Amino acid sequence: MNQGNKDFIHIKAPKNWINDPNGFIYYKGKYHMFYQHFPYDPSWGTMHWGHATSTDLVNWQHEGIALYPSKIYDANGVFSGNAIIIEDRLYLYYTGIKYIEADPSNIHLPVNYNFEACQALLISEDGEHFDNINGKTCVIPVSADDNMMSIADTRDPKVWEKNGRYYMALGSTEKVTPDKRVGKIIFLESADGLSWSYLSDAKSSEFGEIFECPDLFDIDGQRIMFCAAVGYLKDGFPDSNQEIYKFVSFDEETGRLTYDKESFYIDYGFDLYATQTALDEDNNRVMYAWMRMPIPIACEDSSSMWSGIMTMPRVIKLKKDENGAKLLFKPHKKIDDLFQNKITAYELPFHLCINGTSDIHDIDITMADSKKDYKLSLDVEDGCVIDIGGYIIKIQDGFVMADRSALYPKGNYRMEFSTPKIEGDIHLDIYLSRYMIETFVNSGEYVLSHVVYDFFRNNQ
Repeated sequence: MNQGNKDFIHIKAPKNWINDPNGFIYYKGKYHMFYQHFPYDPSWGTMHWGHATSTDLVNWQHEGIALYPSKIYDANGVFSGNAIIIEDRLYLYYTGIKYIEADPSNIHLPVNYNFEACQALLISEDGEHFDNINGKTCVIPVSADDNMMSIADTRDPKVWEKNGRYYMALGSTEKVTPDKRVGKIIFLESADGLSWSYLSDAKSSEFGEIFECPDLFDIDGQRIMFCAAVGYLKDGFPDSNQEIYKFVSFDEETGRLTYDKESFYIDYGFDLYATQTALDEDNNRVMYAWMRMPIPIACEDSSSMWSGIMTMPRVIKLKKDENGAKLLFKPHKKIDDLFQNKITAYELPFHLCINGTSDIHDIDITMADSKKDYKLSLDVEDGCVIDIGGYIIKIQDGFVMADRSALYPKGNYRMEFSTPKIEGDIHLDIYLSRYMIETFVNSGEYVLSHVVYDFFRNNQ
């Protein structure tokens, strides 16, 4: 089903709710992005998989709902997962959710967190048709041992192939005391992608209270693990769940995982969560993520509301120097190629001031053909203050700091942010769209990504 909805650069909910990106893959000449979707309301509810396609990572066409609850084991939700290609068919792995008891006042929610999770598979012959009645299989049933594999909180399968065998990482949790849980990653293996057996697991408080959306991949011979860590950030604000990465080693033969003690944030804006990575047509490792929104926004025709938007595609690179290794997150070349139209600050649909003046010369300003997306590039020094339509970026003692309080709903939300301290020169590439500002520091050494609320309308 084609809904006729199109997005430019950022995939957002066509209406109602989206959250995690799922099943991102390049298949049969197209990029496919699936996403967690509640089609009936702009709030979280019974999950489906929405579907969007693109030939260039820039222009996205929403294709309607691909996966929906249709089995007893996924009757209350088709949760997150990933996609791989096996024998030219698209294998979509996901978590099926079944409520033990639904809330009588809202059947889209369970009573007392009482539900079961299994891992399931839908095979599509072409990436266009999805047989939810005959094409699904439950490949890993509900756990019989809650402490080995949490009955409710085991989810988000990530499947990959190596040397002719298939491996699955699952996010989970384990109780270490009656009052404390720690995140856990579970590994399984398979000869055919259908029949799975336990391989190993690892648990740590470094993975938060629940390990969500696990991802393992290699860049230049280095294995990296992404973790959506529940309850990770302890600053008193909502959305304490945060995305981190670690440098790891993983032996598929033995299932042995070892990892560095140090963890790194993927993004210092703290809106970003639930990453999904895959290889593009040129073999670059590309990442998308969901950007959380505290309140929904009215659709263009004002007939309904929407909530949920994704980052632009980011290419992940590995940087090694005398200070060690780190990841760089850079806008995909397909995105950067859009910003070729040079304009002046006076042509922007919002005010731009640096250090209190709008007489700006030492800044490169470009616009995409959409005339709704802009890029600012500039070198900055300590003490610099940039006011972008009320969004404030300040350079102080080597820190890049941001304040979005003028463009965000009032409430108990994070408004002020900072990168770690930066030694040496600082260059900023700031990408502006109607609902998001993404600031890349020193070619992706750090990124600050923020949802803003109707940036252009607030600046008219």
